[in-house]
Amino acid sequence: MKNVNNQIKAMLDSESSFASCDLYSLTLCTGETYYFADYDEDIIIANKVYKHDALTFKRGQLKLQGMPSVDSLTVTIYCVNEDKVAGESFMQACHTGKISASTLMLSKAYFLEDECIGSVDIFSGNCEVESAGGLAVQLKVKSEIQGLSDPIPVRMFAAQAAYATNNGVVATSSRDTTSMLIPLKPSGKVLRNG
Repeated sequence: MKNVNNQIKAMLDSESSFASCDLYSLTLCTGETYYFADYDEDIIIANKVYKHDALTFKRGQLKLQGMPSVDSLTVTIYCVNEDKVAGESFMQACHTGKISASTLMLSKAYFLEDECIGSVDIFSGNCEVESAGGLAVQLKVKSEIQGLSDPIPVRMFAAQAAYATNNGVVATSSRDTTSMLIPLKPSGKVLRNG
């Protein structure tokens, strides 16, 4: 169920044509949030300024499932070096991993007689950079339930130390208090054969 204010409800019930635009909120893992509008001018909603002259967004259709799975959205973002996020260009932020650890929220703003009367949250999810190069970045935004339908965890941790087996039990071969865990992502072959 979506929260819609009374002005938007009344407009949708009574008007046959109206203007709307997409709004994007990009929240980095540091908590910094950036706001962007796919419109001709900046939009202010709830004291937040959605910039129209920064990044350019082009989104695909939402892919919604009727069963427990990951709803997703593909977004292509066109950027130039002047488009900054967290003190660096947006493209550089994609290459350093700041965008992959972020959350993107898609909302839709509605207008009546050139005045914004409110917005409706449409979709929110975790970003994964699928490609980044030239002037374009392609993001796959997956809903918060990602990982629930996976048979095994996508990211596991493996001991970074020598080990030995003793009757099928794996144990470190020495008392090493400096051993650390490293992330291990199984290959597609392991996932298919397992």
